[in-house]
Amino acid sequence: TLKWAQGQIGSDRINPSTVGMNTCNLKTSTDCGWTAAAWLSSLPLHDTVGKALELSENGQFEQVRGLTHDELRGRLKKAGLSGIDGPVWEGVLALRKQAAATGEALCSKFAADAAYEVSLGE
Repeated sequence: TLKWAQGQIGSDRINPSTVGMNTCNLKTSTDCGWTAAAWLSSLPLHDTVGKALELSENGQFEQVRGLTHDELRGRLKKAGLSGIDGPVWEGVLALRKQAAATGEALCSKFAADAAYEVSLGE
């Protein structure tokens, strides 16, 4: 089984004919299915949304956590993205629940969590 949704087949380039594929069982082609959601997940939409938030370069974690719902709605509406304010607002609320007070502290937490070793075999 291969995961195609984000072009994860050993290449940095995304094949436009397979983008949008969910998990595909190579034994039976009937197990493959293209979905709009998988296709959308392969697009750089985060760049567009990030620009719409109009944040300064430094301290973006704190800036996002500090947004009010009205500020977020206004910025997304200005960029023509008003329909996605719900999920983005849920993300803002999730960031506010993080114990880390800064983006740097959050990055440090993930770096510490990722410090593990995988051992296979004996």
